[in-house]
Amino acid sequence: FSASYTMSLKLLEKLGPRILFDSHCHLDFILFWRLPHMELESFDQFMHNFPLMNHPSLEGFITNFCSPRVWVEHLAPPTPLIQSLLSRPSVYYTIGCHPHYARELLNSRNYRLMEQLLEKAGPGCVAVGECGLDTSGKNTTRMADQEEVFKMQVKLAMRLKKPLVLHIRDAEKEAIRVLEEVKLPASWPIHRHCWNDTWARCQVWLDKFPSSVVGITNMVTIPRTTDLQQVAKMLPLDRLVLETDAPYFLPRGGGLGGDLGHTTREFSLPVHVANVAAQIAAIRGCRMEEVLRARRVNIYSVWTQLVDQECLGK
Repeated sequence: FSASYTMSLKLLEKLGPRILFDSHCHLDFILFWRLPHMELESFDQFMHNFPLMNHPSLEGFITNFCSPRVWVEHLAPPTPLIQSLLSRPSVYYTIGCHPHYARELLNSRNYRLMEQLLEKAGPGCVAVGECGLDTSGKNTTRMADQEEVFKMQVKLAMRLKKPLVLHIRDAEKEAIRVLEEVKLPASWPIHRHCWNDTWARCQVWLDKFPSSVVGITNMVTIPRTTDLQQVAKMLPLDRLVLETDAPYFLPRGGGLGGDLGHTTREFSLPVHVANVAAQIAAIRGCRMEEVLRARRVNIYSVWTQLVDQECLGK
């Protein structure tokens, strides 16, 4: 799968307005962890410094609050910076605990706060997560702690009737066992975030959870990710969502304008979901518009609270 793609601001403008939607990013990590020196007081200041965020092709995004430390400090109650972010049109969010931070949710006060934030959240909060299991070398949290925290969040999502955003890395069997133990219905709406495994395992997952969608990031633009590129080729378009996981995964390739004029290598932005769509279209041998049309319908199918059908052109 060596299909190369082309992307530039000129091509992006040809696609028209409000065509891009990033189904998974972390604006809080950019604001608080990558840009603390800027001491931003409002999201407008961020937009002013990074004008690519104003590009008319970008309809919106879902930002995931998955670090208890961040949502304790900035969501309860929302700080002016976060309030200005979440009050923007077409900005949605999730609340949960990433498996890297599982120990922080074993603190009962933190769990109770997460529960309260989700219970009191308005329609802009579309899911619980990202949560899950991660046995990669980057995660030092004990598996027993990860599993306990994962179960807590899945049960909470079931009680609140919220979709789930799942981060499962090198722990496919363990995660499926946990979901079976808590009796998560097979029909539960799930976003399997940042798929990075084989097509065979993806098929098993799709068969087991037929209401789930699979997120593909700009990892697919890295030449050596042959397993992921096969998934991008084989995955039915009605099960695909596009995501950047910003600040991570700066896009590779795309030609001279592939970075879309972004001036820093410190983080990616939601508009870089265009690169994901272009790379998937090149791999599949189809038009980029076909990939983008599919993602609009798929977002609606999972995030039923997210946007109305008229907005999706259904």
